[in-house]
Amino acid sequence: MTGDTHRLLPVLLDMSGRQAVVLGGGVQSARAVRDLLASGARVTVIAGGPDEREIAAQATEGLNLETRGYVRGDLLGASVAACFFEDEELCNAVVAEASAVGCMVYVAGAPSLSSFTMVGLAPDKGES
Repeated sequence: MTGDTHRLLPVLLDMSGRQAVVLGGGVQSARAVRDLLASGARVTVIAGGPDEREIAAQATEGLNLETRGYVRGDLLGASVAACFFEDEELCNAVVAEASAVGCMVYVAGAPSLSSFTMVGLAPDKGES
């Protein structure tokens, strides 16, 4: 294995009752929230932009929406985190916290920063 080549082991996680944190808004973020809720996870969404309306439309038991920016400590108690920020420095801060607290992290568009990948997050036909 050389460079940034990742070897992934396909696994399915039982997220029933486990905490997941989704950081950022947008179509992919909303899709991740939907998938995590369907898996039985308790989901906290931290998003500060107008895109959180799409996520809030999914309001259901097990979903906590916080309309603010990320702060260190947001991943405490989380099993997984999914980061949809475009800011590289912010993504690096999320990855550092995830590593420190033992939380697996997915960073959209950055497989080298991610400890796992989420399948099915590619845009649907007709979406951008």
